[in-house]
Amino acid sequence: MAPRLPPPPTPKIEPSDLNRMLESVLQALQQQNAALVHQNTITLQNLEAARVSAENARVSSENTKRQFMEVLTSGRATLGASSFAIPVQEWSLESFLQHHPARFTGKCSPDEADHWFRDMERIYEAKGCPDERKLAYTQYLLTGEAGHWWSSMKMILERSKTPITWELFRVKFYTEYFPNSVRFAKEVEFLELVQGNRSVSEYADRFKHLLRFNTMAVDEEWQCRKFENGLRSDIKLLVKRLRIREFPALVEMARDLEKTKRESEGQQSQPARSGGSSGSRGGLSTRKAPYTRPSLSSGFRGSSSQPLVQSGPTRPSGTVRCFGCGGPHYRNNCPMGSVARKCFKCVKEGHIAAECTSTAESGPQAQRTRLPPPRGGGRPQAVDKVYAMTGSEAVSSAKMESDALACGDKLVLRGLSFHGFHGAKPEERKLGQKFVVDIDAWMDLATAGKTDHLSDTVSYTAIYDIVKEVLEGSPHNLLESVAQKIAITTLTNHKEIFAVRVKVEKPHVAVQGPVDYLGVEIHRRRSDFPLAINFFSIMSQSC
Repeated sequence: MAPRLPPPPTPKIEPSDLNRMLESVLQALQQQNAALVHQNTITLQNLEAARVSAENARVSSENTKRQFMEVLTSGRATLGASSFAIPVQEWSLESFLQHHPARFTGKCSPDEADHWFRDMERIYEAKGCPDERKLAYTQYLLTGEAGHWWSSMKMILERSKTPITWELFRVKFYTEYFPNSVRFAKEVEFLELVQGNRSVSEYADRFKHLLRFNTMAVDEEWQCRKFENGLRSDIKLLVKRLRIREFPALVEMARDLEKTKRESEGQQSQPARSGGSSGSRGGLSTRKAPYTRPSLSSGFRGSSSQPLVQSGPTRPSGTVRCFGCGGPHYRNNCPMGSVARKCFKCVKEGHIAAECTSTAESGPQAQRTRLPPPRGGGRPQAVDKVYAMTGSEAVSSAKMESDALACGDKLVLRGLSFHGFHGAKPEERKLGQKFVVDIDAWMDLATAGKTDHLSDTVSYTAIYDIVKEVLEGSPHNLLESVAQKIAITTLTNHKEIFAVRVKVEKPHVAVQGPVDYLGVEIHRRRSDFPLAINFFSIMSQSC
């Protein structure tokens, strides 16, 4: 085996050479690092430039897109405006005159002036007319005295350098042709408005016309209450119970009730017009013989206490007969006057027992008449005929009324206080004031005292509601009218009551000198006006 050769000798490196070698390597690494850093910097700059360029491109694209959409939208709007908008020539005076606006001369009532101006405003609003054109067109329509008025007013405004605008013209026009005095009068007319002889439709139209002149802030419920209070009593009594608080529904219901009432009246009057003299049941008149007050001598037979009721033959419906003296006339036209009235205390003519001033009676007839009626068995009735009207119950006679008044049974209500708008002065109608009412209602309370049943008497609440409805209802000029309406309504609604006393007071009155109150006090009996009371009762039942 051949011998291995010895390794070559390791060169001997000097330390100085080694340092130089390391320095050269380090320098080469630093240069390479600097080159890499420079390269990375350039790359980052290129990336940032690319990002900025892309963002700019995006923004530019969005701007271009938005501009394109704006152009597209404006193009469509221009197309729509050219298709549907009012052409420019529509603002001309000729196109305005095609609506045939009326000329205004100034020789008219305030209502007509207001109506003309509102017609002009409706035309301008429909055409979308600008204010300057409104003023020019309206000036063109002013002729005669109205034209002279505006020329003078325009000269005054120009001298004072006041800008003449449409709103200023509107103010000046209403000041001249519809002043505040007229407006306030319209408001008072609205507050005092009642149906009267108008139909419900005519009353509603007038109500809506005057409502805009009311200066108070009101709601729909207030309008309904005001409309209800102005209705005629025969319709109001039926409508109030429904408590409708929507104005259109209330007006429609009042129209229906008025129509039903008119048809009912026509049906009731038709048999009287078409009734003949045929002997068949259908041809006979259904009206009974009118009530005739009997004389005192034919009142009782012997000592019997049983009532004597005369039926009498059926008479034609057209015959008129006085139930005071039996003559061919009505009782209010009776020439006998008060002679037909007889007192059952003193047996004298000219008054009834409630008005009798005699303290002692004489004669067997007076003694027999004053005997109190038995409470348990057969109760003696007044010796009067029964007066019957078509559609109503028999009316109580004046003799029974006198008995109740003589006994002194009555319902008493004191100090009923309400706020109403009654009075002859405008401030009383507008502001209202306090009213205090006292009522006495004469009726027979013996049955109610025995049975202790509310159905055998008249409820205080029922009378209270009548007073409340009258006091808070339609305004009256005089307290006499207020008291009369309370009395008539009470006697109409409650046939058990024979007579009433109504006292109406005004605690706050503008008079010179000290005074506690002023008022009226009236006494009304059922026998004073039986026909009127029974007529209203029939109408209420038929409705």
